[in-house]
Amino acid sequence: MSNRLYQIIEKRDVLLRDMTICSFIGLLFFLPDILRVFEFSWSQNKSVDLRFGTFVQPLLWTISFLFNYIFLTKWMLINRRQTLGFIGCNLLLLLLLLLCFEIVPRLFTEGMPFENRPNRPPHFGAPEHIFNPGFFKLQFVIREVTMFILSVAIAVSIRMTYYNQETRRREIEISAERRKIELMGLKAQLNPHFLFNTLNNIYSLISISPERAQKAVHDLSTMLRYMIYETSSATVPLKREMSFIIDYIELMKLRLSKSFNLTVDINTNFVDDHQIAPLLFLTFIENAFKHSIKAGANAFISIHIYMKDDEVICEVANSFSDTSNEDKDDKGIGLQNVRQQLNMIYPDRHSLSIDSDNNVYKVTLKILLNK
Repeated sequence: MSNRLYQIIEKRDVLLRDMTICSFIGLLFFLPDILRVFEFSWSQNKSVDLRFGTFVQPLLWTISFLFNYIFLTKWMLINRRQTLGFIGCNLLLLLLLLLCFEIVPRLFTEGMPFENRPNRPPHFGAPEHIFNPGFFKLQFVIREVTMFILSVAIAVSIRMTYYNQETRRREIEISAERRKIELMGLKAQLNPHFLFNTLNNIYSLISISPERAQKAVHDLSTMLRYMIYETSSATVPLKREMSFIIDYIELMKLRLSKSFNLTVDINTNFVDDHQIAPLLFLTFIENAFKHSIKAGANAFISIHIYMKDDEVICEVANSFSDTSNEDKDDKGIGLQNVRQQLNMIYPDRHSLSIDSDNNVYKVTLKILLNK
């Protein structure tokens, strides 16, 4: 869906929401007076002469709600953060409404004797004292001011609630987009890191066995195809990821001597619905081959990947040499990227332990796939 179409649909939904809210609130203001009309007509067996002036009060309360909901709250409180200006505008609106309470009913009863004015239920519509001297009575002012404050409070509370929800939604979208960009950046760093190490391995193999080097280039192209076209999504099937790991190990075995102690136990019988973020295990296996080769005659690598319930467990152990400081550095580009990816993709759903003792480097990574 294009951004333009999405914006049109979003504006339509907002308009329908606002129309529904305004209609509902207006109905609430009018409903008590409408019910009293029917109650009076049924109980008195009289027809009620309804004129515009009869519904002045609920109409003006509805207008105060609409004005605050559509204009004042958004314009003064949300956009400009001017609380005093908002209060001042509402005081002017209140004064105007009080004057309307005095003027409008008179327009419909001007020149009529009081006894001949429309047959209205007691205390219904415009109060009787509106038509008599002493309009600004305390009871009338308190009632109308209270209803005005209520209409303003409802408008502000609804508008601010939707504004806070929208703000929160946008923050979540921005945070998700930022995490997506960061993750893409981490993958962009990881892929060249993998390529750099693999090309070095193939380069060293050319002088030893050109035929094996040629096969290694073919295998590398297959692996790169997977990394470029399949790992662009957030997750990949766990089966496919394990096949990639096995292909990588087969490629690295070309450099190893026949006497090298390599133990590989990778379960490939995973169910189809198991998904995992791609290339999380690659860095640990890369480092195992890189550093164990320098460890001398007693070098070894042990790789064990399996499932336990809904948790995938990767255990990698390898020998390393005390003479190389980089072997002890667990903050290289690849490892640091994996840590960041795990924290972003599987927060509170993974555990990573790294131990180094007696020239043996052990990594245990556990990821809970389904939570």
